[in-house]
Amino acid sequence: MNTGGAWAQMISQSIKVGEAPQNMNYNPSNGNMYVANFNSGDISVIDSATNKVISTIQVGSSPNALEYNPSNGNMYVSNLDLVLAIDSDTNKVIQSIDAGDSPQFLKFNPSNDDVYIGNLGQVLAIDSATNKVISTLRIPHGPSFLKYNPSNGNIYVVSDPNSDADTDVKGKVVVIDNATNKVIHTIGVGKGPSFLKYNPSNGNIYVANENSNDVSLIITTKTNSTS
Repeated sequence: MNTGGAWAQMISQSIKVGEAPQNMNYNPSNGNMYVANFNSGDISVIDSATNKVISTIQVGSSPNALEYNPSNGNMYVSNLDLVLAIDSDTNKVIQSIDAGDSPQFLKFNPSNDDVYIGNLGQVLAIDSATNKVISTLRIPHGPSFLKYNPSNGNIYVVSDPNSDADTDVKGKVVVIDNATNKVIHTIGVGKGPSFLKYNPSNGNIYVANENSNDVSLIITTKTNSTS
């Protein structure tokens, strides 16, 4: 049986972007895909109708995370020094936000319309109306991951001591309240927590612990406890 034709149809085309693309995000306000090119320091915008690059946006050194903000229609990108807000109508940078030391994580919170930035040792909250930092929280040993929990509207942050010191101690998950942007819980988890996932069927948060070979279960209905 000749399957060559079937395989050929699965590969549509190759789209040339910048150097070392490492992250992508979809923009529902204009239907385009945004690609962060780490080595060339730019964002390639791919038109969904033609699958061609329609814009290349210079964003500085080593862009990594991308996050869309539905409350203002902006696409946010982090590089080694800043977080930049890109207007969806013009595909131009409209604001540069000082985001501390090496911002690497971005997460939108629909419960308060803030965008959260994780850098080396802090989480910053950006107000969507002004694109200004309204809260700065110190997170020791991190953060190394951010996750939104729709069951309570809070942001969960991984704090891993093994990320910057060979202590071989258990990690923590810090909970940021959506109403006050303050830390309301610090939850002990396993060693080397690296990833968080929300389960909508039970409202719980699962934490993958790389160094202790287990998964911690955070029961959000019991005041964010692991037991």
